[in-house]
Amino acid sequence: MSINVAVNPGPHERIVFDNGNVTVTLTNFQDKSVIVATGRLRLSNSRLTLEAKPVTYRVIGKGDREFRSLSASIIVKDGGVKESRLVQPWFGPKKWEAVLVPSSTSTLEPRCPWVLSVSFNSGGAFEFTQQFSALASAALAAHQEGIDEVLPPYQP
Repeated sequence: MSINVAVNPGPHERIVFDNGNVTVTLTNFQDKSVIVATGRLRLSNSRLTLEAKPVTYRVIGKGDREFRSLSASIIVKDGGVKESRLVQPWFGPKKWEAVLVPSSTSTLEPRCPWVLSVSFNSGGAFEFTQQFSALASAALAAHQEGIDEVLPPYQP
């Protein structure tokens, strides 16, 4: 995951979902930090990205930080998105929630799990959830296949 950098597509990366009218809330229960930002959410075959209007948030003991963008891996290796679900409130836009684990290279502070809540102000929550679930399942299956691969015997 990276934060406050320009979101550039990687090699072999394709955008499968794009919504320019979302509100993102990041909540950290360690020090009660809350970040609320509006912007554009993109889902590619390997990561979730958010480009937002700059917002300032406070890190206890470290001062103010500026939040502008976010990029998180679909599967959790060294940080990423896990435990996602679709929330359908009685009133207001539908939301997608997940736990966001900062990677070792992230500048998101403090470095502990955050609850990510995305409100889809102009629709698209169902489509996003379907795309994310399909991509996360495929990525996890591909990751597990690589782990369970049978290695040839060692030949000195």
